[in-house]
Amino acid sequence: MKFSVRNRVVAFTMALAAVTYLDRVCIAVLAPKISAELALSRIEMGYIFSAFAVAYAAFGVPAAWWADRDGARRVLTWVVVVWSVFTMATAAAWNFLSLVVIRFLFGVGEAGAWPSVARVYSRWIPLADRGRIQGIFFAGAHLSGGLTPLVVAAIAGWLEWRAIFICFGLVGMLWAICWYAWFRDEPREHPSVPAEERDHIEATRGLATAQGQASGSWTAVFDASPKDEQGNVVVGDALVLDGHANLIRSDGPRIAAIGVDDLVIIASGDSVLVTKLSEAQRVREAAEWFERQGKGESS
Repeated sequence: MKFSVRNRVVAFTMALAAVTYLDRVCIAVLAPKISAELALSRIEMGYIFSAFAVAYAAFGVPAAWWADRDGARRVLTWVVVVWSVFTMATAAAWNFLSLVVIRFLFGVGEAGAWPSVARVYSRWIPLADRGRIQGIFFAGAHLSGGLTPLVVAAIAGWLEWRAIFICFGLVGMLWAICWYAWFRDEPREHPSVPAEERDHIEATRGLATAQGQASGSWTAVFDASPKDEQGNVVVGDALVLDGHANLIRSDGPRIAAIGVDDLVIIASGDSVLVTKLSEAQRVREAAEWFERQGKGESS
């Protein structure tokens, strides 16, 4: 299948969606058995369900920030391991308070799942396909939510409720191991991605090129940029920089620019502009600056 690597990325995330609902829905099916063994009232079970929901809501934004900073490969591995551990820890609950704490920490882990998947799609899925892929992901998640009660009911007859939580936690651990071993945050970092697929994704995903976007550092830009015989960075046909972003030479009248985040170096002929501005300010100042160069004014 064409572009099969990104299709496999989507398949991985759909499996993740299924695991999230497998682990969060099973407690509702097993609630009567848990309540009977731990002598819990319906009100207490309600608090236990709420503990997950509160943690899930509270830690969604911090988890998204973490994924943006460190990448979805590492973050998804960690959060799936965390919630899988606490899925299995549910089997060790001995009273109301222990179950509240365990389910709260389970919710902390699951809070990072869907924000991290959004990060994955922003790097791997072309912008025109992203809505459809998100729809497939959500459909898979809710299908798992609908099937989980049937699965739990089928195995509850020959496994006690504690064993079911352990089995479901092991499923998540297996997913985390496979994800970390196979996935990469950027298509160009994945050894199985052909050049055609890599270039197509990077050209259509609506982000800056991977060299400038992957780490957000000048070091990454210089390391990935073409070099001249002296090891200086060549930007376009007009600008040559050394490893400290100092101008070495400008060989022609063409405009060249290089930038990461809000820092940009723009050159035209022998003139260089370094600015750290918002996008709108940058464009306006660059236009005014080039106009001054045309009039022979100093920069």
